[in-house]
Order: sequence, then C-alpha cells, then structure tokens
Amino acid sequence: MRLYGYIRTCTTNRSGSYNSIENQRDRICEWVNKNGHELVCFFTDEAVSNYKNLNGTEFVNMLNMIEQCIISPKIDGVIVSSISRISRNIDLCYSFSDNLDTYGVKLISATEDLSYFYNSRDFLLTQKILSNHLKTNKHQR
Repeated sequence: MRLYGYIRTCTTNRSGSYNSIENQRDRICEWVNKNGHELVCFFTDEAVSNYKNLNGTEFVNMLNMIEQCIISPKIDGVIVSSISRISRNIDLCYSFSDNLDTYGVKLISATEDLSYFYNSRDFLLTQKILSNHLKTNKHQR
C-alpha cells in the first residue's frame, strides 16, 4: 500500500517524549517497514490543537492531496502513530475517517491493532460508545 504519514503534536516538540515528532516518525516507519508498505511522505503539524482552526495546517494540505490524487497516483492509506494524533475528540476522528472512506483511503494506526474491526470507522464507533458509557456511569456514581 502507498501511505501518507501524519504526525501531530499539540505542544512545542519535546524531544524524547512519547508523542514527540521523532518518536511518532519512528513508530510509523517501523510499522511501514515491518509490513512491507510504501511511505510516500509525511505531513507534520507541530504545536497544533485540532480543536482550533485547522486552516493552513499540514492536516488540511494532506486532505487536499488525497482529494487531488483520487485517480493516480492514488494513496491507499494514512498512517498515524496513534489514533489520538488525528484527534482526541472521537467525533472529529469519525468525521476524518468518513472523509477518507469517501476516497477509498484507509486510516491505519501504527500502535493500535484495528484488524479486529471491519474498518477504522468501526474502531472509532466502538471507542465512542465506550466513552459515552463511561461518562454516563461516572455521572451516576
């Protein structure tokens, strides 16, 4: 598969931290090499909160590239080190996954095994249901 890599930090890069740019890049490259896929390029957003305006970010540039390359050369997937690098907001992740599905592009996590699910949307929907369940139970205590 031909893949775009996406990396996001919500704070200024702290080298050595789990979600540092370098560590995310290493996890993605390791997964791609282990599974025999082609990493076309990385899109990297540093100190970007995806709760704010994303205009002008590499995330938006990546989406534009996916939309423009629908015929050839087609991208088969977007790989992130963790689903949380798209967003910690499950609704935003779900929306992004829907957008990718429109173009026949898969969402892949280098650290979360999505193979038990039909697609990444099933994984995100399961997370959303569990999150809502936990919130409901927390308020009932």
